Amino acid sequence: MKEVFTHPSLVECLGSLDIRPPEKQLKLWTEQKLAHQQTSSLTASLGLTAMQARKLVTLGISYEVLMNIRKESTDLKDFCQTLKSKRVSSDALLEKLVKVFWNS
Repeated sequence: MKEVFTHPSLVECLGSLDIRPPEKQLKLWTEQKLAHQQTSSLTASLGLTAMQARKLVTLGISYEVLMNIRKESTDLKDFCQTLKSKRVSSDALLEKLVKVFWNS
């Protein structure tokens, strides 16, 4: 039996599998769950599509970040420039955020 599990081709095959240590997998699952919760929160609170919300989450932009950007913005142009500096490039998403945060 030992010969089967130590056979070079089997060792090579098993070594090539993407098996993560439990701690790393748990961290990955936690990050995925948090991203899903943030996406759901943005979708529900701002009326964004799931794709738009995922884009914001991917860029590290949460509802709190958006509120801070709005609070620190002197005007609409400043708000849009700040979002663009954070790599929000979709015109549809920018338009939606302007409607929500500037009531225009």
